[in-house]
Amino acid sequence: MSSRVKSLALAVGMVMASTLAPVSAAPAQSLIGVAIYKVVSQGCVEDVSDGRGQTRCDHRGPITVTVVESGYGRGPQAFLNGAPLAYASRSSLCEFRPPFVPCTGGQVVGYSFSYVFELDDQQIATFSVSDRSLTAPVQTMGAAIQIASH
Repeated sequence: MSSRVKSLALAVGMVMASTLAPVSAAPAQSLIGVAIYKVVSQGCVEDVSDGRGQTRCDHRGPITVTVVESGYGRGPQAFLNGAPLAYASRSSLCEFRPPFVPCTGGQVVGYSFSYVFELDDQQIATFSVSDRSLTAPVQTMGAAIQIASH
């Protein structure tokens, strides 16, 4: 097919598409929640989804913190003792209630996400996380927890 015929076919297709009824989509879900879900270290897996301000386990060695977020944010900003911390992994959640099941290939992705942060060998630290909504109402939400070895 010559390039001229291809160009003509593309132009006709674009004109036809522009005459179709407009397709509307629902607006993206604004950020409605950011919570610290789990703190894990050697020998301790602690569910902290109740919003507590301090861990109860004796956390030692490499520590990971899982954060769950509902709605669309700009991307969480996390801090460990005031220093910025990037997340190690991000997953879309297809089930937004414990145990927060990640989506697998082919599933419809919703608007809930989990982020895992690695704290290395920290034993006593304040971990905080927040995010700002992408859509109205634009708001900032967050959570914090003191991670300590008792």
